[in-house]
Amino acid sequence: MLKKASKTKVKQVSGTRVTIVASRYNARYVNSMLRAAKTELAKARVAVEVVRVPGAFEIPAVASALARRLA
Repeated sequence: MLKKASKTKVKQVSGTRVTIVASRYNARYVNSMLRAAKTELAKARVAVEVVRVPGAFEIPAVASALARRLA
């Protein structure tokens, strides 16, 4: 059985950007996790970019390409 997570104080890190690579497969679950992540990041005033891919297989390739884009 899942237990509720304890609330912690959110540290403000404005000016930070985060890119989330999310699968379209199993959208019911992925969208729920994505919504929760975006909510927490918004509380910390972090800019969020979401990149959607067809499935889990593509996530490492896209994450690698995004990392190279920053380098």
